[in-house]
Amino acid sequence: MLTVLRDTRTPALLTAGLVGAMVGGLCLISPALAVAVIGAAAFTLVVLRFPIVLCYTLVAAVTLVSGVTRGKIVPMLRINEVMLVVAVAFLAVFLLIDRARSANLAKIAPVLGAFFVLVLGTVFIPIAYHYSQGRPASIDGLMDMVSPFKFFLLFLVFVIIPKSEREWYPLVVWMVLCGAIVALVGLLQAANVSAVHQLIGNWYASVHTAASLEGEGGRVTSLMGAWNALGMLLMMTLAVGWSALQVPAMARYRVVIAGASLLSFLCLLASGSFAGLVGLVMSILLIELLTNNITTTVKKIGMAVAVAGLGLLIAFPLIESVVLGRLDYQFGNSSDSVLPQTFVYRFWIWSDVFWPAIVKNPILGTSLDIPHQYRWLFAESHYISLLFRFGVVGLVAHVLWTLMMLGWLLAHVRLRNPFIAKMAAAGFATLVVMTISSATNEVFLFTGSIDYLWILFALVANQSALRQPRHSSA
Repeated sequence: MLTVLRDTRTPALLTAGLVGAMVGGLCLISPALAVAVIGAAAFTLVVLRFPIVLCYTLVAAVTLVSGVTRGKIVPMLRINEVMLVVAVAFLAVFLLIDRARSANLAKIAPVLGAFFVLVLGTVFIPIAYHYSQGRPASIDGLMDMVSPFKFFLLFLVFVIIPKSEREWYPLVVWMVLCGAIVALVGLLQAANVSAVHQLIGNWYASVHTAASLEGEGGRVTSLMGAWNALGMLLMMTLAVGWSALQVPAMARYRVVIAGASLLSFLCLLASGSFAGLVGLVMSILLIELLTNNITTTVKKIGMAVAVAGLGLLIAFPLIESVVLGRLDYQFGNSSDSVLPQTFVYRFWIWSDVFWPAIVKNPILGTSLDIPHQYRWLFAESHYISLLFRFGVVGLVAHVLWTLMMLGWLLAHVRLRNPFIAKMAAAGFATLVVMTISSATNEVFLFTGSIDYLWILFALVANQSALRQPRHSSA
């Protein structure tokens, strides 16, 4: 007996026996629970050994399962939100056992200041005011209001976990690849693959998904549950891919990035998102103008147009019905206007539904929720939504946050390191595009594109502190 206890293998054997007995007991209760516990234990061990896995997992969760119907697996939450909670818990552990990681927090002071301005005007002041007036928010309304905190926590994970550019390079490629997976599913949806329709209908159910599966408007939703959210995610994916292709240190990934970007572009066409398509063009132009001269910009854009045209020519039979259906839906019945049908409809919503309520309470807003007696329950504009829910106070807070972040990103475009400069330019360009797109969509609540934007913020904050400006003050 004493010999057994002295054996150095005994603790490991006892641990294995204990774990085996626990898993066996769980199998008697629920095999699914036993599998979940084993998976969670394995994931914990991997993350403790390789913390960067948390970042890969969050990117996959944002793109591949954020569109799963809320409460489908976990009550009241989406899967990506559950993964974010898990990631934050691990982050707290890492900060306790590795104090050096907390040094990264000094890099985010400008972002933290901008974030405080945003939540002061769109969370704290509105909640205090509306609750004092006896107008509480619903669960959905509160989830929308606290979304800035969710994105900021995501930002913290990506600021603190990666320790070098060598970890960021494949992570950026992973962002582009996950966007391409979403694009591939969208193209299969456009091709009317029955298995894809069944998957989307069962797990990614939404009003947009149902309309898409019925062929309404000639659009696809893929794994995002909404065609506009899909379009903006693909725009973000392509902007990140375009920037990554021009970083010399990422040359080994160029074929993968180019192929994934082509898939994303074709699905962007199939999504029918005019905001995404126009936004993509604007993003590329801004990125190039910020980081290259005019001649280089023209050459690169000409090459991109040629590649995109070839890809479109090859894939057009697959997406022809979707693209033509979308054009007919937008312009077929609007011979008296050159504007898309949905844009004209938005003007009616703003002028007849929301504006009369906004002018009654312009400073602090009308209600945290859009009441069910309203004829239209979506503001169809981030700015109209801000005015309706938070008034001028909320709108000013959002505008100030945007300007502060644009200034911070623009300062980092001038860094010597091409990787950081390109990614900062991508963040600047896409933030400008999303700010413009918010006139006709609540873009800053779109899971996927906004997550990618905050990841770009984190990338810049994570890597820029040790870099020097291209032009010194001397």
